Amino acid sequence: MLIVRFRPGTVDLSGIEAKRMTETFVSHFNWNANREQTFTISSTAVEGLSESNRMAFYRVVAVRNHLLALGVPASRIRQRIEPVQAASQSGVEGLEIRIQKSE
Repeated sequence: MLIVRFRPGTVDLSGIEAKRMTETFVSHFNWNANREQTFTISSTAVEGLSESNRMAFYRVVAVRNHLLALGVPASRIRQRIEPVQAASQSGVEGLEIRIQKSE
């Protein structure tokens, strides 16, 4: 699993962050566009808070768009936002975007 961490208030990757994500993604998953790899991009959002869901969604989409730019086919990318109860929130919901490989 690879975790992309966003700063509070941001919903996109800066040039430096995108470059770092590319390097880490390629080496961590041994990415090669010719291989049949499938990835799930996921995040958590506080249940019932639309702002939390919206921010998590935008961040997941930013990571998805970056993977598309790297040549990962859209058909090989899954997206998921997992609800977290407000009572058990940790304060980092939606800031950490997980990329997992499943083959």
